[in-house]
Amino acid sequence: MDKIASAALALAFLCAGSSSGQVASSQLIEHSREYDGKSVEYRGELIGEPMRRGDHIWINVSDGGNAIGIWVRRSIMPVVRYFGSYSRRGDTVLVRGLFHKSCPQHGGDMDIHAEAVAPVVPGEPKRHPVKAASLAWAMGAFALAFPAFVLWRRRERFLGGT
Repeated sequence: MDKIASAALALAFLCAGSSSGQVASSQLIEHSREYDGKSVEYRGELIGEPMRRGDHIWINVSDGGNAIGIWVRRSIMPVVRYFGSYSRRGDTVLVRGLFHKSCPQHGGDMDIHAEAVAPVVPGEPKRHPVKAASLAWAMGAFALAFPAFVLWRRRERFLGGT
């Protein structure tokens, strides 16, 4: 999906609105009874991997505090470039859907059944550069440990070990 189409979809999504506004995961967890059965908007990073289940997909969306499971029809799931992991920051999406404190369809788990999912910010690869100080410590530790290991092995052979 190109940038113009993504922006148009996000704009249409936001214009459609929601009765209860955007909520954080902590609000949903701490006030689950108040939100149960209501339409909510939830924004966060896609993390983990999508789990395909027939014509639906389970996705996990993290707002930085907690992750909420989202049940999405494949037909409304936008094209996703990245799901977050150690090596990638996942796409940020805005989800509008029905919140369940204890979903009877999904074993009593807390979830959101998505009515709309819109891309907000594309994900990207993460860099994890090695810090010079960490490398120096590691090399120093090896420089001390290797001779100690060699001496230990020689001592073991000298005393009759294997």
